[in-house]
Amino acid sequence: MSRKFFTTAERVLLVRMFQDIEHPFCVQHREGEYCIDFAFLNEKVAIEVDGPVVSHPKQFQKVCERDANLHNDSWKVFRFTDSEVIHNVESVVEKIKNEVDWRHLEKEYGELL
Repeated sequence: MSRKFFTTAERVLLVRMFQDIEHPFCVQHREGEYCIDFAFLNEKVAIEVDGPVVSHPKQFQKVCERDANLHNDSWKVFRFTDSEVIHNVESVVEKIKNEVDWRHLEKEYGELL
């Protein structure tokens, strides 16, 4: 189920990713039964920005199952808290950029790496 609004942390991250990452990505991408906050489709990198609800045991279990299912389909899932994004967006974007760049290179030049 996709939402029609962004949290403050999602807006902050969205702006920085547009500025700092050259690879295309989708916002609120539907992947099977899941909706990924930000998805780099070619590189299969999923970015999730988690609010406080994820800390509840039932929700946390669902998130773990979801991540495992995405991982089994070759996705790399990054999870960042709202606080992480708001207070350290540079570091968050750097982690994302490094993974997306590496997966892009692997896809393009895999047999040479």
